Amino acid sequence: MVKRRRSRKGQSILEYLVIATVIVAAILAIRGTVKTNMDTLYTNAADKTSEAATALDGLTVEGTSSSSSSSSSSSSSSSSSSSSSSGS
Repeated sequence: MVKRRRSRKGQSILEYLVIATVIVAAILAIRGTVKTNMDTLYTNAADKTSEAATALDGLTVEGTSSSSSSSSSSSSSSSSSSSSSSGS
């Protein structure tokens, strides 16, 4: 009876090794496909980020450019009004 038990134990270890080998082979086969898909995914994300950054470069913040232009126009109008009042 002891011999049968050893033989079954050896058989189950061999079955586990075969299953592990199949799993490793499947992972290695899938790895190439996943790597290609991940590279494509990261490249697309980088392209879209670059496009978004380029699109944002042309935009200005609403309060920033208008306040600087209005302050420069108000200072030029005050200087012109002071020169016209000093001329009369």
